[in-house]
Amino acid sequence: MESLTKEYASPVCVCMQLRKAGRVVTQSYDRCLRPVGIRGTQFALLKRIACMRRPFITDIGKVLCMDQTTATRNIGLLERAGFVAVGVHPDDARKKVVELTPEGQAKLEEAFPLWEEAQREIREYLGDDRLGNLCSLLQVLSDFSSE
Repeated sequence: MESLTKEYASPVCVCMQLRKAGRVVTQSYDRCLRPVGIRGTQFALLKRIACMRRPFITDIGKVLCMDQTTATRNIGLLERAGFVAVGVHPDDARKKVVELTPEGQAKLEEAFPLWEEAQREIREYLGDDRLGNLCSLLQVLSDFSSE
């Protein structure tokens, strides 16, 4: 049994390391955004929806590497909070279109300086070079999922 424990303990697990780092980063953003009552994941969705301008739920999921169920659930939370409106596409009732409400736009604007603070904290901790390298590597890994 001891040899199995050593065997399992020795290799670096990329999944565990990324999930651990992801939790730490998420907690940092959540802490910074707490004063405006949203979480980092909600901010990221609001920001993406604002940038995409009336996207389909499926497109949001693809861009954020989320399955349809997860994207629908997370957008539903934003809808219940009054931050987004979900409607049916006029040409295809199966497609759901998402847009920010005035409340969602206001929340995004209120949260943006706090998000910038979270960004600054991470940049200061890592330094510009390491942050740039990290972002490049994360993009490579994101591209891997679509291969």
